[in-house]
Amino acid sequence: MDAELKFCVDQFDGANFAVWARRIESTFVAKNLDKFLSKEADETKENEVSASKKAYALMLSFLSDKVLMSLSDENTCASIFPKLKSTYLRDGAVNQILIRKRLAMLKKKMEVSMQEHLNEVNGLVNQLKSCGVKISDMDIIAYILMSLPPEYDSTKSATENQPSEHVSLQFVISRLLDAEALLKDRRVSETKAPRSESSNDVAFSTNQRTVV
Repeated sequence: MDAELKFCVDQFDGANFAVWARRIESTFVAKNLDKFLSKEADETKENEVSASKKAYALMLSFLSDKVLMSLSDENTCASIFPKLKSTYLRDGAVNQILIRKRLAMLKKKMEVSMQEHLNEVNGLVNQLKSCGVKISDMDIIAYILMSLPPEYDSTKSATENQPSEHVSLQFVISRLLDAEALLKDRRVSETKAPRSESSNDVAFSTNQRTVV
């Protein structure tokens, strides 16, 4: 069980701290070591000292060499984790504004898959949440729809015209992944279509497919 939990967390290299920290906290809870993320061991209790050393060793295994070098003065898990938080979790108003601006300006690139694009949106959302910002699913949906290129206009319209009680984040994600599959299928069909007068009607018909 320990080995399984250990390998589910990548070494932290300075990126995506909020996601990494969540996995760390979950892992330490499962190992009953979570108290040592914020509390030093009682030196008079041998079992606490032993558990604290185990927590420290575990924490080091989750840090890249680059990050570890910046923590040379920290020798307990309880000193390392707060230091990482203070370094990588910037919760100022300016940082929140910058992240919101990135979300508002984010655009899906043609060479990026829909899943990769949604992951990028989710990464920025998690950065906001790590700053203590509460963001609703409807806000996330709005950011996603604003980021889509014109070829997804029909999907956007169909989503926006749905009754609000039917629209959820998972619903929108499923629709967009389906729309991407239909668009790929349409491109393949257009590529394979013979270039002749008799096939123009077929190509035109394919172009009129509504992606919803």
